[in-house]
Amino acid sequence: MTGFIDSIDTKEAQILFDAGALSEAIAVSAPMANGHWLLQLTVKNRKEAYTLAAQREPQRVFKSADAVIATANKIGFKTIIFKI
Repeated sequence: MTGFIDSIDTKEAQILFDAGALSEAIAVSAPMANGHWLLQLTVKNRKEAYTLAAQREPQRVFKSADAVIATANKIGFKTIIFKI
């Protein structure tokens, strides 16, 4: 568990995905980081999306779109939305 309110780690995301609680994965452009991405996961019974967290940081910043896609696929998603 990450300890950040609006963040979850990959393992928690996999558990929620397997339980059917996650509805979509959205890659958003990271603020102040040109060409970098954050992964947001929307939950069926929650207004706010979770942001995927790094081990010691509230947000995991991906350096490439390929890395975001690979992580979303690892969680279980077959489709991902990109917001620029």
